Amino acid sequence: MKRYILAVFSAIFLFSLAQAKDFSASITFDKDNIKQMYQEDLKNLSEYISQEVAAQTSLYANERVKNMCKEWPTCEEWAKNNAVKDTTFQVIDAEVSRYVTRFEKEEGIWIYNFYVQTKENGEIKAYLFKRNEKGTSYTAPTLIKKFPGHPIPSESTERIAASQLFKNDLFLWPGLDKWEYRNRVRFGVKTQYIYKYDENGNAVWKRGLYVLVDPCAVCRLRVYYFETYQTKAGGDYTYKEPVQINHGFPYPANWNYPYKF
Repeated sequence: MKRYILAVFSAIFLFSLAQAKDFSASITFDKDNIKQMYQEDLKNLSEYISQEVAAQTSLYANERVKNMCKEWPTCEEWAKNNAVKDTTFQVIDAEVSRYVTRFEKEEGIWIYNFYVQTKENGEIKAYLFKRNEKGTSYTAPTLIKKFPGHPIPSESTERIAASQLFKNDLFLWPGLDKWEYRNRVRFGVKTQYIYKYDENGNAVWKRGLYVLVDPCAVCRLRVYYFETYQTKAGGDYTYKEPVQINHGFPYPANWNYPYKF
């Protein structure tokens, strides 16, 4: 961008000098050539600025969506490239699916899927981004039929990665404030994922909660899993009783805690 600005300013300066009546007659300028160069550079600068403005200001519908896209590798670059091709392009919504698919050596293997809704030339579209289990490679987004919405419509997800939850957060899970180990909770982590689609292609969600507790001063650490699920898209959740699991706590990759089993 600096190169374009410098070229334009230089052209304007030379063009102005060439037009000046009292400038030395011993110096001549090709005014038409300078004018043409000025106009071409001005056009390039205008296009470049338009692209940058589109990419920086109106690319995202709100701050939450912007932050979500920035957290997913490849999303921001993909969005900017689309905005260059189509100035109406805008990311208007985003949601993430994250869950533990299995345990390996007491380590939880997480699966992340990222959903994005866009507005393009007056059309609403939806895309799915995926990554491999280790988080070392990311696929190009694929066009899908419908944006899946949010596990809890009134509480759109704020972050891609699973956050560490302490008692005040955990007690928002129905029944946990009266749970027998409520005062022995160290922390927990939530999962959320689409476990099926209905006949109209609407997403039906499951949510999970892993909780780490030390049930007594001399007891071994334990992990309990709470689960809740919808029976229809957008419906209420059915909560199941917690079950103890014996294969470790599924620390997300962005955590760094010493508790091992």
